[in-house]
Amino acid sequence: MTPFLSAVTLQFPQVCTNALSHDLSFYSLHRLGASDDDFNALSEREGPLFFAGEATYWDHFATVHGAILSGTRAAAEIKAELTRL
Repeated sequence: MTPFLSAVTLQFPQVCTNALSHDLSFYSLHRLGASDDDFNALSEREGPLFFAGEATYWDHFATVHGAILSGTRAAAEIKAELTRL
C-alpha cells in the first residue's frame, strides 16, 4: 500500500461490497441519444455527497477507465471543497 493510500485508509472508514454476494447487482446503461449533459447531471454534487463511477464519466462510460477518472475528478472536487473551508 502506498503512503498516500495508508493515510486515506486511516482517516476515512471504508465499506467493501461484492455484487456477486447479494441479489443487487448494478451496471450503467444510458438511453440512446444520451448526451454529456446527462452524464454531467449524474456527477453533480448533492449536498455533502460527491458522485463518481463509470456511469458519471461521458468519455469512458461503462469502463474501468471511466471509474478511475471519475474518482480522480471527485477527489479533486472534495479537495477543493476542503481547501475552501
